[in-house]
Amino acid sequence: LSDYMVQRMMKAIVDSAESGAAGSAEERRQERFAYKQKVSDSHAGKRLSTLCTVHGNCFEVQTYKENLQAATTKEGKLEAFRKMGEECVAKAVSSIYTIHLLLLLHRINFNIVGRELEVASEKEEALDEESLAAHEA
Repeated sequence: LSDYMVQRMMKAIVDSAESGAAGSAEERRQERFAYKQKVSDSHAGKRLSTLCTVHGNCFEVQTYKENLQAATTKEGKLEAFRKMGEECVAKAVSSIYTIHLLLLLHRINFNIVGRELEVASEKEEALDEESLAAHEA
């Protein structure tokens, strides 16, 4: 009976160690993924000032503002104000989509590269272990 209990305890210890190792491997994978996302977002942020300049040049808000200031009649001012409002809304919506697409593109690229590097490092480790085993034999 005592041998049976010792064997059960040993099996439970081994099982818990294996599940703990699997959990820690999953945690490490999640940590690597979160790190890749942070790096991707910081890289996208570095390009944001260039994007703002290029994106801002696609819209003519300043021209519509000048037209609004130059308008003399009430109808002319209302029309100029309407056109400037449309341009501002278009710029805002376009900015939101552009930023989200930029972040998405960077995250996809960094995840693909990260996976490829991870696979390459795993293959390299496996080759190192094989060559070490062959060298020892």
